Amino acid sequence: MTICYDPTEAREDTRAPQELLRYSQSLGNLESNTGSDFLVTPHKVALGTVNNIRPHQLQLEQWCKDGVLVQRKSGRDMLQSIPKLNEIQARMSVWCGNPILLVTDLSFGEGEVWCDGEIVDGWSVESVRGALLAWQVVRGGSVILLPHDGHILETMQQIEHLVCQAYTEPVKLVNKHQHQSLNLVDQNWLTTRRAWPKGISQTQLTNLAMHLATKLDTEPSLINALELARSPQVTDVDGWGAKSRDKVIDWVGMESIRQQLKVKLGTVSDPADLVKLQELGFDIIVDV
Repeated sequence: MTICYDPTEAREDTRAPQELLRYSQSLGNLESNTGSDFLVTPHKVALGTVNNIRPHQLQLEQWCKDGVLVQRKSGRDMLQSIPKLNEIQARMSVWCGNPILLVTDLSFGEGEVWCDGEIVDGWSVESVRGALLAWQVVRGGSVILLPHDGHILETMQQIEHLVCQAYTEPVKLVNKHQHQSLNLVDQNWLTTRRAWPKGISQTQLTNLAMHLATKLDTEPSLINALELARSPQVTDVDGWGAKSRDKVIDWVGMESIRQQLKVKLGTVSDPADLVKLQELGFDIIVDV
C-alpha cells in the first residue's frame, strides 16, 4: 500500500506537513495527469514519474482504479480555488470514482467564514458550504474538513487503511465507479482522444480512417488504426511520417499490439476455432 504525492506538495509555498512527506513517496506528474495532489493505492508504486507513454498511463490507471485521489486545500487557498473546483474534480473523476477534497484551516461561525484563525471578508457561509456540497452531492465525491494541517497524516493513514481493506475484502467499503479502460474495438476511435499520444492531429486521424476504409470491408476499429499507425506502411497515409509512427510505438509501449499464434497444419480440425482466435486478436500463422 502506498501514499504518493505530487512534487509540488513539497514546494516552500505549498508545502504539505513534513511528517506526511516523509511517510509518502513522490510521484512526478501526478497532478498534471489526474488533477490531484495525492494518490492512495493498495499497490506498490515503482515509478518515480508518470510519463506520457501508454505503459505508465496503464499503471496509473490501475493504481487509481483500486485507490482514491485526494486534492488538498488549505485556508484562503481553498477559497481562491472555489471557481476551479468543478474542473479539478472533473479531471480527478476520469481516474477515480470518489475523489476526495481535503480542506484544512477553514471553519464557519455565525454567518462568518474563518481561515487561519481570522474572519475572511467577502465570502458568505452559504457560498462556501455550497461549493463543498456541490463536490459531494452534484459531482459525487467526498469532503474532509480538518482544523489544521497537523491532522493530515493521521487522516491520510486512515484513508490508506480503508482503501487497502476495501481492496482485499469481498465486501467493498468504498463505493466507486470503475474507471473505463480503453476499448480497442471502439468504433468511435476518431473521437477517443485518450487512445493517441500528443502530437497526433485530428487531420492525421481522419486521413488514417480514409486509408483504412479503402483496405477493409468493415468499419475500421481502434486496434486496426493503431496497428497501421505503428507499421512502416503508415507513411503511405497523407500527413504521416516516421516521427508520427515513432510516437505511436512509444505510446503503445511495444512494437505490436497484436499477438501471433503459430498453428501446426492439421492440429485444428474446426476452421471456426481459427476464426474465434482471430476475433480475440491473434494473427494466425500456419506452420506446415
